[in-house]
Amino acid sequence: MKIEQIAFGAKDPHSVIEQYKLLGIDEWVGDVVIAKGTVNKTVGENCAELYFNYQLGFELEILRYQYGPNWHQDRNPNNLDVFPSHQGLHVDETEMWMWREKMNRLGIDIIQEVYTQSHTNPVIAGKRRYQYVIFNSLDKLGFDLKLIRRINL
Repeated sequence: MKIEQIAFGAKDPHSVIEQYKLLGIDEWVGDVVIAKGTVNKTVGENCAELYFNYQLGFELEILRYQYGPNWHQDRNPNNLDVFPSHQGLHVDETEMWMWREKMNRLGIDIIQEVYTQSHTNPVIAGKRRYQYVIFNSLDKLGFDLKLIRRINL
């Protein structure tokens, strides 16, 4: 397993990014994403603002859901301004099924599975979408695992 993404949820992503900029982590790319799928086995649509940085040798993500059902609703019980979200792996379709089987054997359920419908980042918009599968693995692994599969259009 090679973790490629470390993500934090934030009430105000811009404020968090300003703090990172003071540390020299100052090259950020943003995207607003509409996604459809299931959250805790309920079908819905959500919108998230995502910000990415690659200066640390991995993908650092700061995110905030703007609306719709999402798994973060239960992931910040202490109402922190910034909180751990997930660790992510980029996978292909075969690896997606392999990881689903592994997590199933461990008794770890999927907490959110969505397919992105639109992106505002011009590098992505109209060119690709993503499947995101997030496992409720915090109690067993110490972090929630997110599988990220690119779907080229």
